Amino acid sequence: MNSSNLLIYLVLNLLSSAFLGLFILRAFRANYFNPVVKFFVTYFENPKQKLLPFLPSLVSSVLLALVFKFLANSFIYDVQNYYKVVVFSLVGLINLFFRLIFYIVVASVILSWVARGSRHPMIDLVNEISDKSLAPIRSIIPSFGGLDFTPIFLILILNYANSVMIDIVRMLAQSI
Repeated sequence: MNSSNLLIYLVLNLLSSAFLGLFILRAFRANYFNPVVKFFVTYFENPKQKLLPFLPSLVSSVLLALVFKFLANSFIYDVQNYYKVVVFSLVGLINLFFRLIFYIVVASVILSWVARGSRHPMIDLVNEISDKSLAPIRSIIPSFGGLDFTPIFLILILNYANSVMIDIVRMLAQSI
């Protein structure tokens, strides 16, 4: 693989990750007045609406992320069966989603120890997404004497889902 192929692959994956980030911000209804959210919406919402104006915002974000992931995978891998490239792209996108939520939850836990009460926009965004992803588990598992164990349960669930995705990719890779 030469350097120009690698550069195109990286740019396509970066675009895929950006549209997945936009999906996460929309799905968790992040505060629009946060400068980080404003950046994503300003630079990625307008092209998305011009390319896919007939689809809802969440669907078009995921679809564009999948298209860019597919283009990156089909550009870098010489695979004759495009169905498998679509499946690899979808599994890779789902895996990236799980990893991003995992890192956001871990960052939120670390920031709760280190930067308690900080008003930085990125910290606010991390805490907002983390709190909204932990809310369903917090409704089931109460806190124990001020200790919150819900991040541990979410991390276990995300790691299990990630291992299932890796198993799917392994099965598909063996069938190629």
